[in-house]
Amino acid sequence: MKKGFIFSLDSFLALTIFTLVVAMIYLFFIFSSPTTQQYYFSEDTLVVLNNVKINELDLAQYPKIEEMINNGKISDTSSTLVEQIAEFQINEDKASACLLFRDATKNLLPSSYNSTFQIRNDNICDDDTNEFINIISRSRTATARKIA
Repeated sequence: MKKGFIFSLDSFLALTIFTLVVAMIYLFFIFSSPTTQQYYFSEDTLVVLNNVKINELDLAQYPKIEEMINNGKISDTSSTLVEQIAEFQINEDKASACLLFRDATKNLLPSSYNSTFQIRNDNICDDDTNEFINIISRSRTATARKIA
Protein backbone atom coordinates (compact mmCIF):
# COMPACT_ATOMS: atom_id res chain seq x y z
CA MET A 1 0.00 0.00 0.00
CA LYS A 2 2.80 2.43 0.85
CA LYS A 3 4.64 1.76 -2.43
CA GLY A 4 1.53 2.41 -4.49
CA PHE A 5 0.86 5.68 -2.68
CA ILE A 6 4.45 6.91 -3.14
CA PHE A 7 4.50 6.02 -6.84
CA SER A 8 1.12 7.68 -7.38
CA LEU A 9 2.24 10.81 -5.55
CA ASP A 10 5.49 10.83 -7.53
CA SER A 11 3.69 10.56 -10.88
CA PHE A 12 1.19 13.25 -9.82
CA LEU A 13 4.03 15.68 -8.93
CA ALA A 14 5.83 14.91 -12.22
CA LEU A 15 2.65 15.58 -14.19
CA THR A 16 2.09 18.84 -12.29
CA ILE A 17 5.64 20.05 -12.90
CA PHE A 18 5.43 19.10 -16.60
CA THR A 19 2.14 20.99 -16.96
CA LEU A 20 3.58 24.09 -15.26
CA VAL A 21 6.68 24.08 -17.49
CA VAL A 22 4.58 23.77 -20.65
CA ALA A 23 2.28 26.57 -19.47
CA MET A 24 5.26 28.82 -18.66
CA ILE A 25 6.77 28.25 -22.12
CA TYR A 26 3.42 29.05 -23.73
CA LEU A 27 2.98 32.23 -21.65
CA PHE A 28 6.52 33.36 -22.43
CA PHE A 29 5.91 33.25 -26.16
CA ILE A 30 2.54 34.97 -25.87
CA PHE A 31 3.83 37.89 -23.80
CA SER A 32 7.19 38.37 -25.49
CA SER A 33 7.03 41.14 -28.04
CA PRO A 34 8.75 40.61 -31.38
CA THR A 35 11.27 43.27 -32.34
CA THR A 36 11.21 42.84 -36.12
CA GLN A 37 8.90 45.81 -36.65
CA GLN A 38 11.02 47.96 -34.34
CA TYR A 39 14.11 47.21 -36.46
CA TYR A 40 12.29 48.42 -39.56
CA PHE A 41 11.03 51.56 -37.81
CA SER A 42 14.47 52.43 -36.46
CA GLU A 43 16.13 51.81 -39.83
CA ASP A 44 13.56 53.92 -41.69
CA THR A 45 13.84 56.74 -39.17
CA LEU A 46 17.62 56.82 -39.52
CA VAL A 47 17.39 56.78 -43.33
CA VAL A 48 14.97 59.72 -43.26
CA LEU A 49 17.16 61.74 -40.89
CA ASN A 50 20.29 61.05 -42.95
CA ASN A 51 18.83 61.69 -46.42
CA VAL A 52 16.09 64.31 -46.18
CA LYS A 53 17.21 67.90 -46.49
CA ILE A 54 15.36 70.63 -44.67
CA ASN A 55 14.46 72.42 -47.91
CA GLU A 56 12.76 69.22 -49.14
CA LEU A 57 10.22 69.27 -46.30
CA ASP A 58 6.67 70.54 -46.68
CA LEU A 59 6.95 73.10 -43.92
CA ALA A 60 3.17 73.23 -43.47
CA GLN A 61 3.49 69.74 -41.96
CA TYR A 62 6.38 70.75 -39.68
CA PRO A 63 5.44 74.00 -37.88
CA LYS A 64 8.32 73.89 -35.37
CA ILE A 65 10.91 73.52 -38.13
CA GLU A 66 9.26 76.34 -40.07
CA GLU A 67 9.40 78.54 -36.96
CA MET A 68 13.10 77.73 -36.51
CA ILE A 69 13.78 78.75 -40.11
CA ASN A 70 11.77 81.95 -39.77
CA ASN A 71 13.52 83.06 -36.56
CA GLY A 72 16.98 82.28 -37.98
CA LYS A 73 17.93 79.26 -35.85
CA ILE A 74 18.21 77.21 -39.04
CA SER A 75 20.19 79.23 -41.56
CA ASP A 76 21.25 76.55 -44.06
CA THR A 77 18.19 74.69 -45.34
CA SER A 78 20.31 72.60 -47.72
CA SER A 79 21.63 70.51 -44.80
CA THR A 80 20.07 67.21 -43.85
CA LEU A 81 18.08 66.79 -40.67
CA VAL A 82 20.85 64.88 -38.90
CA GLU A 83 23.42 67.53 -39.90
CA GLN A 84 21.24 70.26 -38.42
CA ILE A 85 20.69 68.22 -35.24
CA ALA A 86 24.46 67.75 -34.97
CA GLU A 87 25.03 71.47 -35.52
CA PHE A 88 22.64 72.31 -32.69
CA GLN A 89 24.39 69.75 -30.48
CA ILE A 90 27.81 71.21 -31.28
CA ASN A 91 26.51 74.67 -30.41
CA GLU A 92 25.15 73.20 -27.14
CA ASP A 93 21.54 73.94 -28.07
CA LYS A 94 20.00 70.63 -27.05
CA ALA A 95 16.50 72.13 -26.84
CA SER A 96 16.53 73.09 -30.53
CA ALA A 97 18.06 69.75 -31.50
CA CYS A 98 15.33 67.91 -29.62
CA LEU A 99 12.62 70.12 -31.07
CA LEU A 100 13.89 69.48 -34.60
CA PHE A 101 14.12 65.73 -33.99
CA ARG A 102 10.64 65.51 -32.44
CA ASP A 103 9.01 67.60 -35.17
CA ALA A 104 10.73 65.65 -37.97
CA THR A 105 9.83 62.23 -36.54
CA LYS A 106 6.38 62.89 -35.09
CA ASN A 107 4.55 61.19 -37.97
CA LEU A 108 7.07 58.43 -38.65
CA LEU A 109 6.20 56.15 -35.73
CA PRO A 110 2.90 54.89 -34.30
CA SER A 111 1.86 56.46 -31.01
CA SER A 112 2.75 53.29 -29.08
CA TYR A 113 6.42 53.71 -30.01
CA ASN A 114 8.91 56.23 -28.73
CA SER A 115 12.26 57.25 -30.12
CA THR A 116 15.28 59.13 -28.92
CA PHE A 117 18.44 60.43 -30.54
CA GLN A 118 21.96 60.21 -29.15
CA ILE A 119 25.23 61.67 -30.34
CA ARG A 120 28.30 60.27 -28.58
CA ASN A 121 26.25 58.92 -25.67
CA ASP A 122 24.67 62.34 -25.22
CA ASN A 123 20.90 61.94 -25.31
CA ILE A 124 19.51 64.87 -27.26
CA CYS A 125 16.01 64.82 -25.74
CA ASP A 126 16.86 63.59 -22.21
CA ASP A 127 14.43 60.65 -22.44
CA ASP A 128 14.62 58.05 -19.72
CA THR A 129 15.30 54.82 -21.61
CA ASN A 130 14.77 52.73 -18.45
CA GLU A 131 10.99 52.79 -18.90
CA PHE A 132 11.00 51.19 -22.37
CA ILE A 133 10.26 47.51 -22.92
CA ASN A 134 12.49 46.90 -25.94
CA ILE A 135 15.25 49.22 -27.06
CA ILE A 136 16.53 48.97 -30.61
CA SER A 137 19.71 50.87 -31.33
CA ARG A 138 20.89 51.86 -34.79
CA SER A 139 24.13 53.63 -35.49
CA ARG A 140 25.83 54.89 -38.57
CA THR A 141 28.72 57.11 -39.36
CA ALA A 142 27.53 60.28 -41.02
CA THR A 143 29.91 62.68 -42.68
CA ALA A 144 28.99 66.30 -42.11
CA ARG A 145 30.39 69.59 -43.24
CA LYS A 146 32.60 71.58 -40.94
CA ILE A 147 30.88 74.49 -39.22
CA ALA A 148 32.72 77.72 -39.77
